[in-house]
This record gives sequence, C-alpha cells and structure tokens, in this order.
Amino acid sequence: MKFITNYKSLSYKKPILKCQILKEETLDVSVPEVEPDILRVITTECIPMLRNKESEGGKVTVSGMCDIIILYEPEQGEGVKKVTTTVPFSYTTEAEGADQDSYIVAQVCLVSADARSVTSRTVAVRFELMYLIEAYGQWDITYLAGIDGSDTIQLDYGKETLVLPQSVTERTFNITDSVSSQRTDEILCYNVTMETDELKPVGSKIVVKGRAVTNVICNYEGRPFSMKIESPFSQVVDTDRDIDAEKYVIKLMPTGVYVTLGYSEESSREEISVEIHAVAQCVAYYEEVIDYVRDLYDTKTQFTFENKTERVQSLSGWN
Repeated sequence: MKFITNYKSLSYKKPILKCQILKEETLDVSVPEVEPDILRVITTECIPMLRNKESEGGKVTVSGMCDIIILYEPEQGEGVKKVTTTVPFSYTTEAEGADQDSYIVAQVCLVSADARSVTSRTVAVRFELMYLIEAYGQWDITYLAGIDGSDTIQLDYGKETLVLPQSVTERTFNITDSVSSQRTDEILCYNVTMETDELKPVGSKIVVKGRAVTNVICNYEGRPFSMKIESPFSQVVDTDRDIDAEKYVIKLMPTGVYVTLGYSEESSREEISVEIHAVAQCVAYYEEVIDYVRDLYDTKTQFTFENKTERVQSLSGWN
C-alpha cells in the first residue's frame, strides 16, 4: 500500500527584529565670524531625516542627517540671529538572521532638543532621537495537510488562523508647496511633521492620504512671526500580493526638507516654498487559515508519526 502525503507551504515575512531605542547626541556649534556674539539662546530646532537602512551579517544599521537650527538673541543690536548645522546620526543593533535580503522598516523621531551657550561664540547642543526599527526576513513553512491512499488511516486535524506580515514594501515621493507671505527678510527656523489621514487598500495597493505640516518662523525688520503650511499628499504604495490586506501599517519618514524664501511675480509678494522628500514604508498583514494534520493512527498497521513544532509570529489581538 502506498501512502500519498499532501504537503502545503506557507511563505511570509518573518519578524527578526523589533526594537525601540532612545539615543542622546551632543555637539558644539560655533557662531560664524560674521554674526554677533550670543547673549542668550532662544530656541533649538532639530529635524531628523532618514537616509539609509542596511542589514548584513546579523546586524541592522539605520542612519541619516539632522538639520539643527539655533535661534539666539545677540549681545549687540536687536532682533534674532540664527546658527545652523547638519550632523549625521546612526544606530546599529544585533539582529539574528539579518542579511542583505532582509526588509527594514525604520522611523527616527525627535524626542527633545535644547542648547545652551558655553561661551559668547559657542553653543552646546543636546538632542534625543527615538529609533523605531523593524527587520523582516523571507520565511517558508511546510506542513502536512492530508494523506491519501488508505481508508484505514484516521487523521486528527488542527486549524489555525494566522495574521502574518506577507508584504514589506516602500515608496519614495516628493511634496512641493508654496504660500504667499507678508514681507519677510529671512526664514529663521522651521520644523516638519507628517500625518496620516486615511489608508485605503485597493487590490494589491495601499492608498495613503495625509498632510505634511511645516511650521515656519520668519523675520521681518527684526520682528519674528510664525506661519503654518499644510501640504496634503496622496500616494500609492504597492504590496507584493494581489489580494486586499486585512491590516497594514504605514510609517512615514522625511529624507530631505528644504524651506526657501523667494519672490512671486504673479502675486508680487514674498513666497515661502516647501519641498519635502519622504518615504512611505508599508507592512501589510494577511489572514491565512491552515488545516493541518495534528495526529494520526492506522487501524491495521502500527507506525510512528513524528510531530514538528514551528513557531509562527502571528499578529495578536487582531479583529
């Protein structure tokens, strides 16, 4: 008698790393020679921008750049002055199984930033970044779904409903916007936040709608004033499946931010232009129902059935 075993396979993106790390950075910034001495520091802005994600040899590295803007009151004269610099950031962590084919999802968020004057020409800056890093690897599971060829074999089936990350993809995009401003001498500082308003699956794609909110502080004749620029966007992120996802997580991260002052011939007014380069990272989860042979015995023939245990990290608490 010949038994015919029916094996099935299940492929998904296995989580190999999920971590949340707070890291502090410090640096000294010098005032350019053309600028006056510092009387006191007013405020500090720090804008983290993601530039690179790497995985190799069991390690994952996330890196980028921070634009830092320091506003201060000068010792001589009136108004507000600024000092700017750009500094790199990087974090490396162990991730067993991570290699060049791993899928990395990362967000780097500013937690706090402050500065103090060490001398009249030097500012000490301290800022904290929160690293939210996930890594996924391709994983395959093979399980016994049935046995054909004998009426004497009794099968005990088990059923599991799994919600697994089946797709990890990303989409880079740009946001451009401009607004007319009252008379402006210069842009002093700015910050950017990206907000998601709506996520909608359409076949194998996820439509992401949101807003980039840019808060700008400008200067006119020594008097600062603020503006808020809300730039709506809509982007489509592909997944690698042809069915709708049951659940999906989108993480947005700027990769470059440029806020400039110009003149609009059309309105005959000063114009503030915003250009944001960003990446939308998508983890899409799908429901899989598997029926597998949990145990068996034969009413006529005695043989040994070996069970194999496979740990599957299904999404918990999903409805």
